[in-house]
Amino acid sequence: MAKKQKTCINCHFLSVTHQFQDSTASSSATGQQRKAIRQHDFSAMSFGSLGCHFSVWNESSNLDPDQRYENIVNRNRKDNCFFWEHKPEMLIPAAEELQRRETEQRAASKDRRLAILGLFIAAIALAADVIIKVIQLFR
Repeated sequence: MAKKQKTCINCHFLSVTHQFQDSTASSSATGQQRKAIRQHDFSAMSFGSLGCHFSVWNESSNLDPDQRYENIVNRNRKDNCFFWEHKPEMLIPAAEELQRRETEQRAASKDRRLAILGLFIAAIALAADVIIKVIQLFR
């Protein structure tokens, strides 16, 4: 199965923000909302505004409808944002924590690989040193 493109429509942090009299509340866009957006239907968003939970962008950027669709559905964010694949029914705080853990595990894995490579190089250097000393000993 092909990996999903890193676009906002596929990202868990595509959020809908609701403005109340004295507060705001954000939640990850639902599967139904995402389906409507993929079909150029933004009518369900009339009660809230769309944006990135991490403020990479939001609708206050005054995007026209075509730019809005392009920005959310087609623009590949690849390495330019906090993309984390959408997990239906998961709340944003849990997704943030799991993304943080995943990032830490990826960094730790890279550190372990580098440490193992360093040990391997050191072992080769020690073996080469032993071989050179043995050759010098028998000359």
